[in-house]
Amino acid sequence: MAQKISGRLLAYILSVFLAGLGIFLYVYQAYPGISIEGAIAFGLLVLVTDNLAVMLPKAGAVSVAGSILMACLFVNGPVTASLISILQLLHVADFKNREPWYKYLFNGGQFLLAVGIGGIIFKTINRSGAFALQGEVVLAVVLSCLAYFVINTGLTAIAVSASTPERTSAIHTWLYNYAWLFPFHILVSIVAVGIALLYLRFGSVSLLFSTLPLILTQYIWLLTLRERKAVLDNIINMVRIMEAKDVYTAGHSRRVAQYAEKIGRELRLNEFEIDNLKNAAYLHDVGKIQIDLSVLNNEEQLSSEARKIFQSHVTVSAEITRSIVYTKSISDIIWSHHERYDGQGYPRGLKGDEIPIRAAILSVADSFDAMTTKRPYRDPFPLEKAVQEIELNSGKMYHPAVVEAFLKSAQKGDFLIEE
Repeated sequence: MAQKISGRLLAYILSVFLAGLGIFLYVYQAYPGISIEGAIAFGLLVLVTDNLAVMLPKAGAVSVAGSILMACLFVNGPVTASLISILQLLHVADFKNREPWYKYLFNGGQFLLAVGIGGIIFKTINRSGAFALQGEVVLAVVLSCLAYFVINTGLTAIAVSASTPERTSAIHTWLYNYAWLFPFHILVSIVAVGIALLYLRFGSVSLLFSTLPLILTQYIWLLTLRERKAVLDNIINMVRIMEAKDVYTAGHSRRVAQYAEKIGRELRLNEFEIDNLKNAAYLHDVGKIQIDLSVLNNEEQLSSEARKIFQSHVTVSAEITRSIVYTKSISDIIWSHHERYDGQGYPRGLKGDEIPIRAAILSVADSFDAMTTKRPYRDPFPLEKAVQEIELNSGKMYHPAVVEAFLKSAQKGDFLIEE
């Protein structure tokens, strides 16, 4: 969230906080009892795992802290679980980044609401109070975990939607950013059940053996993602330096990434696919590093030999990204982004659905930026003409579904040409 906050967003944050506080007070009275042992044991684990969380591309984070919270809820009840959920506010990265006060207010209310409502559902269905994998207990576990996930991600989606300049709908924000996490949450729920059963059978000592592998796995994942980001950032910076040498292509990869993301979101790609698509856009021309500027900036029609040299940058770009472990997943996107829907493209002559959809998206984004920027051999196209060219070549150069998404996005004003 930005430092500046609208009155509407502030009202929403205050509402979430007050609702969370209200739910906690209700839970405190309806299901009294706090387990000191459980609060200490589960609380320490929540504190550790939350500080090792992997940040999501837009907002929020992924960690196994949810497993520990839900296990605490099953074993010690919603009051204890609600109290230790507040420990997630003690996130070291947030303090280092000097996050604004209202973020803590929102997160506190969000945690209390998610755990509290999940606890109410669990207690209401599981009237016996026992925890065994049978009958109403299974139903109680499933519905309480589902409520925890929906409330956590849903409230965040509304906040993200209200705080972005585009003011996209909360439903679209949730679908784009959080729906893809549901399989992960199913795993989190299963792990929570396992932790709870072991705790009930063997006591607090079982937490060390049941959660240590999870913590180590999450930590390794965190380090891997950090290393991946560092490698990608270095390669992207190299591409930017290369582009800066040529006045005609400066900023090209950045703009293509922006355009590709807009189209990808219109096609409802998930965050992993969007992330790969943007990285492919940043690196799609890295192979041009081997091509002489006299070929790239040629103001006349290229000779047959020069054209082969120019077109080779696609294969070289794919080979470079394929040789790096963190960019292997985007090499095929890059390799195919100059293919045409009618099969007349290069380097392999793929056609129709043989072309990966993300490569088809990159093709449209790349072409649009090429049309709307000045090149050695022509002036830039006006926005309307560039859009018309894309539309006219639907089913020829470009995938019809991608063109349709591009046109919808263009109608929303997503493609503003930089001066």
